Amino acid sequence: SELEEDMTNVSASWTMYKDYSTELKRMGEQDWITFRSKLFDVQDFVKKCDAIVHLAAVNRHHNQDELFDLNVDLTKKLIDACTWSNSKPHIIFSSSTQEERNNLYGKAKYKCREMLSDWAKNNKAKLAIPNLSN
Repeated sequence: SELEEDMTNVSASWTMYKDYSTELKRMGEQDWITFRSKLFDVQDFVKKCDAIVHLAAVNRHHNQDELFDLNVDLTKKLIDACTWSNSKPHIIFSSSTQEERNNLYGKAKYKCREMLSDWAKNNKAKLAIPNLSN
């Protein structure tokens, strides 16, 4: 019956959400240094995603070069994971009004915008980049 089919679909959706939440929590419990060395985890994760909301960023750090590198490295890992796993999730990347300023955080956000835009164009993938104020 239609009701049974709806219940099966809802149950499958909740199971998928539970699996996603468990995986995301497991990945989130790792420190950044450990996580960024495990690209295969990111590849496995992106294969399961229809969309990825990339809000992660470091906007304050005692070492400005490290701030730039951490932000760009994370976005590069995401792009590499999508490329190597042949995944094309719709990516929503939060950029910043800091792009317009002459600081390394803004430069990192701009570099990430360029990298993601190139990836999306080359792979015919969907990308949205809203600029948020800090």
